[in-house]
Amino acid sequence: MRSFLLFILISASKAIFACGYYPHGEDTRISLFNPHAFGFHLYSEFYYSTNSFEPNPDRFPLNYVDPNTKLWLDYCRGKVDVHSVYDAVYKLTEAEIVEASQNAMIQYLYQKKDNDALNYLRFAKNCEYFNSWQDDPWERETFSAGPKRTELMTRAIQLSEKVKNQELKKRYAFLAIRLAWYNHNYDQVKSLFAVSFENIKDKDILYYWSLYFKSFTEEDHALANFELAQVFAHAPDKRFACHQQYTKAISIDQTLQFAKTDEERANVYLLAAIEKYDKALPYIQKVYELNPTAEGLSFLLLREINKVEDFVLTPSYTLFQPSLSYDSWSAGKDSSALQTLHRAEHDRIYAKEVLRFI
Repeated sequence: MRSFLLFILISASKAIFACGYYPHGEDTRISLFNPHAFGFHLYSEFYYSTNSFEPNPDRFPLNYVDPNTKLWLDYCRGKVDVHSVYDAVYKLTEAEIVEASQNAMIQYLYQKKDNDALNYLRFAKNCEYFNSWQDDPWERETFSAGPKRTELMTRAIQLSEKVKNQELKKRYAFLAIRLAWYNHNYDQVKSLFAVSFENIKDKDILYYWSLYFKSFTEEDHALANFELAQVFAHAPDKRFACHQQYTKAISIDQTLQFAKTDEERANVYLLAAIEKYDKALPYIQKVYELNPTAEGLSFLLLREINKVEDFVLTPSYTLFQPSLSYDSWSAGKDSSALQTLHRAEHDRIYAKEVLRFI
């Protein structure tokens, strides 16, 4: 009994801080507009949320046709169904690209006696293993991928120069750029891009995939941000990686100096807006001014509405601060319900600005 009383006295004389459940983040955020319901699947990794951006392998909607598959569909003049093209490009092995194949795209290429395309597909399949940093996943050091990559890169350059079809030329050049990147030959990446893609007017996914690897070699972070913004706008499969490589410390004005067209400037503002968790309306307005038909514009608007919901509705209905506000944990910050509601009134003014723009 004496020990118990002593415990009570000691406890009563000390300030005790305990950690327990406290609603925060997505537990308190109020949102009425679900971006998934509006079909923004390709931007699902960047929905407004208290959770960090993260890769989403399910971001591609049902029946989505990626830009590379579309290129091959055009190459086959629309004579082959989408699924056959996808399977031929992404699923078949090198050994399965034979005349007896049941794949409609392979059959079509054999019927057209398009040996250049068939040889390209075989070569691309042969390169797939080497699209990785890891020489030997088991770290046995019995095999080095470097020399083999160099051999394949050299061969890809030769084939790019030899083949007559312009699209296949670009495809071989892209393979060479990717192999050079994984082989740490960064100067080679830049020189190959300069020769094969620098002055291209009709920019397709092969251009943006190649620019993606080139952006990683840039020592000038403003230039890298510019290139990443262009890739982000045109290559949905590279968007999360572009976000990861984007340098927020670089001002948007530094990045804009590399833009030559309004579309390129709009793309810079698009990625900059994606990276902003706070009010991004000025950037959205610039995207609209420079490129009113920008694909990501509607998503940015809905994302800004989600922010307004959090800024205004969350405090109004829960008396908590907006879910992305951490002021309550900062010394000297007034996080009282009254102050929270006062902030919400200021955010209502911003909500009206967003509404006027929409």
